[in-house]
Amino acid sequence: MLRLKTICLGLFFLFTSGSLHAETGVNSKYINTQQFASIYDHAIVVDCRSRLEYDILHIKDAVHIPSGTMVREDLDLLRQQFPHRPLIFYCNGGG
Repeated sequence: MLRLKTICLGLFFLFTSGSLHAETGVNSKYINTQQFASIYDHAIVVDCRSRLEYDILHIKDAVHIPSGTMVREDLDLLRQQFPHRPLIFYCNGGG
């Protein structure tokens, strides 16, 4: 099993961190903007918002994977490509 170290920004993992950890061993936590800025250069940023929101404005070099379509294989692929970089997820925290 692949162990992912994930740092979350926003509300996305508020609903999934417990179940993801139980199933996959994912470690997640919320970070503030200062913490985000301090690790931005070393992290993979995943924008979980809609395509429209992403197209209007997004964090430079963010990978777009909408939360409604995200599957485990998406995360596995990112982890294979960037095995030693934390993943930072952000969204608007809505439904």
